Amino acid sequence: MNSGELLNQLLIDLQSLFRTSFRKKKFTLSQINLISSIPINGIDMTSISSYLGIDNSTLTRNVNVLIKQNILKRDVNPKDGRSKLLVLTSHGMNVKLEFENIIEKIGNKLLKNKVIVDSDQFIDMLDTLHWEINKLKLK
Repeated sequence: MNSGELLNQLLIDLQSLFRTSFRKKKFTLSQINLISSIPINGIDMTSISSYLGIDNSTLTRNVNVLIKQNILKRDVNPKDGRSKLLVLTSHGMNVKLEFENIIEKIGNKLLKNKVIVDSDQFIDMLDTLHWEINKLKLK
């Protein structure tokens, strides 16, 4: 299997694993990614759209659903007083924490596998892969 095929299969398998792990939470994978990506101090729509690689209309639909569920809110950006930031509500922070715990459990299950001998080396390799993917996104 070449690197492109392997990356594609890894993406499909991770998406499937996440969907299965989050099934009881009643969120779409896109909503899970959005909630998991919002920093504590909030983020503007353009930045999160770019980070997630989705268009504004898709983001707006997801944001509106999550606002209705009291997970997100739009706050005025304190830096300029005009633009809006997406911010997690207290309920949203709890949901994000639940998501982080589920994701951590997935990671721990992978690391318990005897095929992965050195967990620190595996984490370093994932970190390097993440860095390389981000560099490609910036080109």
